[in-house]
Amino acid sequence: GSLVVAFVYKDLHDRLLTDQPIRNETVNKRIMAITIDPKPNKLPENVILKFKNLKVLTAEKRCMFWTGLSKRSEGFSEEGCHVVKSQSNSEETVCSCNHLTHFAVLMDYDGSLKLTKEDETVLKVITYVGLSLSIVGILLTLILYYCLTDVRQPLSQIRLSVSMSLGAGQIIFLAGINATENKAACVTIAALMQYFLMAAFCWMLIEAIYLYLFVVKVYNINAKMHMYHVLSWGLPVIMVAISLGIAAGKEGLQSYTSDKYCWLSSTNNLTWIFVAFVTFIEVGRITNQILGVKGISIYDMTPHNTYHLSFAIYSRKTLEGAALIIEVPWLGVLFPVNDSSFHSPYQTNDLNILILVSVIKEMTKLVQPTAEDNNFQQVRLGIKACVVINPLLGITWLFGLLLPVHKAFAYIFTILNSTQGFLIFALHCMRNNQIKERFKRKMNIVFPSSIKDNATRKCSQVKQVRLY
Repeated sequence: GSLVVAFVYKDLHDRLLTDQPIRNETVNKRIMAITIDPKPNKLPENVILKFKNLKVLTAEKRCMFWTGLSKRSEGFSEEGCHVVKSQSNSEETVCSCNHLTHFAVLMDYDGSLKLTKEDETVLKVITYVGLSLSIVGILLTLILYYCLTDVRQPLSQIRLSVSMSLGAGQIIFLAGINATENKAACVTIAALMQYFLMAAFCWMLIEAIYLYLFVVKVYNINAKMHMYHVLSWGLPVIMVAISLGIAAGKEGLQSYTSDKYCWLSSTNNLTWIFVAFVTFIEVGRITNQILGVKGISIYDMTPHNTYHLSFAIYSRKTLEGAALIIEVPWLGVLFPVNDSSFHSPYQTNDLNILILVSVIKEMTKLVQPTAEDNNFQQVRLGIKACVVINPLLGITWLFGLLLPVHKAFAYIFTILNSTQGFLIFALHCMRNNQIKERFKRKMNIVFPSSIKDNATRKCSQVKQVRLY
């Protein structure tokens, strides 16, 4: 059993202030303190508290809890509590307090996300269903890529790293976001989650850079993979170390996480480190896609209808069909042209992202590669997937910046980001013809008899139909 002790302070409300000094607010109810021993690990549902108002008022009411008199958060805070308006009136106020455990808390950078009990319940369901689908999709992606691709190839390494880092972050969220009873474990969970999610963003950026360099560079890109690994796995370590150092320098490592869930604290602005990191990568990538296209030109080069396709410099591929010269400097860097016979004048007009997407779509239709041209086929598949997945993954996380504006953005953010792993599986596996063909060949080897029996049955059914 549990022991519950409650105290009511008759005049303490006159001596306490809220943590919002710019507002003209007063405490309009007596203070109640409730202690439960032993402390429950997790509340199965919200705690409902009813208070009689000291004064009959029609002004806006807020439900708050006392955070103590520490520098971290002095006075009252309404984090995790809200007024049940349908049961409250001018004489009585009903409060509902809970933990924010949905995916949107990752981008609640200022603690201002206000949701009703119904919103919390719906978002939790969306989060756990979406993350479950996402983790299943990531596991299937890892299995298929390990079994059906050459893991020594750069593109396979990059996509495996994206899947592993994103999957690890989502699993840690599901398993430990509410483990606030052990502060040391909570700090560890938050640090690991911050690390793996940042690593996932680094690898998403690396995939875009790799596909771009594969098209425009004339030297072996495989040699740069060690640099990609150092950058993508090393930079998040530095960011997590900075976050822990800031927390330790202020009020100790316990201030690294929120009191309500195991994630970066918004009270001491640590959440901004993650938000700034995500925003820098995604805005930089999207801005570069929008402003990067400097010119599109059509050239008639020879009577033999031999043309060249190039992104910023001379490409290695010679195609038959319309010649399309596209200059796309990455991050403001323009690569030199190595072939003196190639000339591409600059156009001064900047084109929007829709033109870029249309151009890449047309590029993939210019020619059907031969059976031996596996590299070009992989580039086509990679570009097709990146056209969809890169803007989507970027835009969805940027919805997190709009969480304080309206709760609708919490729904959009949670739905789109909790299903990222399944989206990766759909684009890189289900929509990948090479993966599907290799999977069929593998099934033919593993289950040759059953497949032959199915083929024989289908053949006999066709013969029977013909007899009639």
